[in-house]
Amino acid sequence: MDPVQLRTEANSAYVGGDYELAERKYSDALAACEQMQDATDIHLIYANRSACRLKQGNPTGALKDAQMSHSVQPRFLKALYRSALALKDLGKLKEAMQQLDAATEVDATNKELAHYQPPLDSGPKMTQTTQGASPASQKATYPPSMSPRPTADLTGRSKKHIPWDS
Repeated sequence: MDPVQLRTEANSAYVGGDYELAERKYSDALAACEQMQDATDIHLIYANRSACRLKQGNPTGALKDAQMSHSVQPRFLKALYRSALALKDLGKLKEAMQQLDAATEVDATNKELAHYQPPLDSGPKMTQTTQGASPASQKATYPPSMSPRPTADLTGRSKKHIPWDS
């Protein structure tokens, strides 16, 4: 079957909350990519399966998939972010913070990353610096929830939620 079609079906299952079916469909899409020797969107499939595994309480599997996604596409921020969430779930907060720092290094101007407070509990949460300050110099603390939090926009625009789980 076509890996793009399988990924589309997996995305629908994920949005519908059927993470088990979504994980199976993403796995099928990865197998189809290997058979067709087509790795065009393989980083997306790994990152999305990582999200499914996080939702199902499998941080070890989620971390492996996020790392695979990152190895294929090193500038894909969701792979770094999902690695951070998996590491947090594994109790490796320092390594989780390093992943978030790496994401900032990949794209310090990324508006989503700059305005997002990562949901990594029991540690420091990202605080925003004043306009013009380097994002890499920001100190981090983590909010207690696992969902995105609205944050102030450094440009003075309205607050918004950033959907990292899709």
